[in-house]
Amino acid sequence: MPGNKQHGFSLVELMIATALSLLLILLTTQFALISHRSFQMNNAHQELAESGWTALHFLRQDIQQADYWGCIGNRSTVYNGSNNSVYSPAFAITGEDDSGINRSDIIRIIRVTEPPVLTDQRMQYTESPVKLRRTHFQRRQTVVITNCVNSDIFTITDASGNQLGHAQSQDTRGNISAHLQHAYPIDSRIYRVVRITYELRLSNGIPTLYRQHDTARAQALLENIEQLQFLYGENTDNTPRPERYLPISQITDPTQIQSIQVTLTARSNDRIQHNNTEPFRQSFSAVIPVFNRLQNE
Repeated sequence: MPGNKQHGFSLVELMIATALSLLLILLTTQFALISHRSFQMNNAHQELAESGWTALHFLRQDIQQADYWGCIGNRSTVYNGSNNSVYSPAFAITGEDDSGINRSDIIRIIRVTEPPVLTDQRMQYTESPVKLRRTHFQRRQTVVITNCVNSDIFTITDASGNQLGHAQSQDTRGNISAHLQHAYPIDSRIYRVVRITYELRLSNGIPTLYRQHDTARAQALLENIEQLQFLYGENTDNTPRPERYLPISQITDPTQIQSIQVTLTARSNDRIQHNNTEPFRQSFSAVIPVFNRLQNE
């Protein structure tokens, strides 16, 4: 029987098969790179959206409560007898332009914290200590006492035996006078007055949004927030809304700030722009009303 003849690939066929294989590998690799790039971009968008809106959420919660004085209906009745003038209602919204990292702004707000503590006895005299049912207040903290009509801000110079002293002192740890403006009745309310600050700082070389609650140590909230800018909506003609938005340095009357425009820029952790040399960036903006000032109009 004649033997079966076996034929291999010719050189042309081998070259064609090799070329097709290389093309298939190239297409597969290109598809994988595109998929990876798309995955990176989707992750970056999600990451930035979470960071940006979370940062605005923190800022909104505090800015909306700026100039809040508890049951006090008219902040003009709040008398600041403390030598620490920063707790005055006149400075309830302040800030600095371009003074943070990357020329970012800084904002500071003043408000009282809930719940209040009730007084246990009527004050006999305006210089009498304030006696409470219970107290968690500490020496050198600043508080406001009110019967919801009259109000005094003072710095605590003594906090022992469930009573608060308000002695006179020449420095910010005391008061202009040991006398309050009024001798307050039983069941008057004591609120702690706090100042809250938002700014950008570097944390391990990464631009980070920080929040400082009064004199406590500032806390890092969110990393990779590169820019933070504020414009302040000022009411110049007593209409129900602000007429203009300006940097804090150009505001003529800070007590007439009724809303604040916040703009921030977040960046991705990964460098995925310009041949993987730059992070992806996205800006977020919101106008936040100062509710307590709108309600007082």
